Amino acid sequence: MILTLTHTNHDVAQSILELSYAAYQQEASLLKLSHFPPLSETIDSILNAHSVFHGMEQNDQLVGVIELEQGNIYQVNRLVVHPEYFRQGIGRSLLTHSLSNTNTYQVTTAIANTPAINLYESFGFVQQCTFMVEGSLELCTLVRFVPTKA
Repeated sequence: MILTLTHTNHDVAQSILELSYAAYQQEASLLKLSHFPPLSETIDSILNAHSVFHGMEQNDQLVGVIELEQGNIYQVNRLVVHPEYFRQGIGRSLLTHSLSNTNTYQVTTAIANTPAINLYESFGFVQQCTFMVEGSLELCTLVRFVPTKA
């Protein structure tokens, strides 16, 4: 079941942080990084976020989270799935639930994270640019534009 999460609640924020940490550890391993910036996130950054969080639960356990920051362009700030639930369509379900056909969306991910890039491209996201951070981490920004009306 997908639900809107009250990330300003300490227990909910803690659950989001723990799930994110598990997912980001796997991503850091995939990217062969010993230092991965998302692993430095604190509970305060979740509690104070100006975003909307949606989560998927299975058996009363949070197994996936998407965070959207709303603006002229909606920013996907996080899409994480617990490693025990990879490849079960949870990320796809969260994106399907969260994306509308009237907004432009943007996301940034590591260029080497091909599973994430493939998922976003399957939803119509297009790579716009790449850039380096932390000296060796190459990121790319993908954008899903609002469909034009004829």
